[in-house]
Amino acid sequence: MKMIIKKAIAVFSALMIFGAGSLQTSGLSPMGRQKLLQEQTFQIEEYYITVTTFENVNSLEVVPLANTFEKSGSKTYTAKNADKKTLFTFTVHGTFSVNKGVSASCKKATCSYSIADSAWEKKSMSAICSGNKAIGNGEFIKKLLFITVDSLSPRVVLNCDSNGNLS
Repeated sequence: MKMIIKKAIAVFSALMIFGAGSLQTSGLSPMGRQKLLQEQTFQIEEYYITVTTFENVNSLEVVPLANTFEKSGSKTYTAKNADKKTLFTFTVHGTFSVNKGVSASCKKATCSYSIADSAWEKKSMSAICSGNKAIGNGEFIKKLLFITVDSLSPRVVLNCDSNGNLS
């Protein structure tokens, strides 16, 4: 009996060591990572806008076998100038409850931003849930000598369909 317990402990320890090693060598954090789903770039006047959709992937997650599960991800709006230098990014983060093949509903929506060009600043931002969408609205302004000379107002919508697909 003691031998079986010792072997079980040895096997469990080996799994923990090799599992942790694979997390470190693959560059994953134990909390998870993001998987790029889609990216598109378009132009608004002299600005280049890239909208990128990510799905949060838990490195320890097993494909859900149940019909109901949670899905989360984000969609980022990146504004660049004519030289393709980033001005700012605005991201909406969404968490969804999915009843596979039947429905999806937004449970939580938040937003975040970062400024890369000091001439730009955030004027306002908000995030809401609406049905199966996480919606982020922001307003960013460009100032020269304390005078607003330009603005961009991203509206970023992260959708989740009834199968848990984000777009």
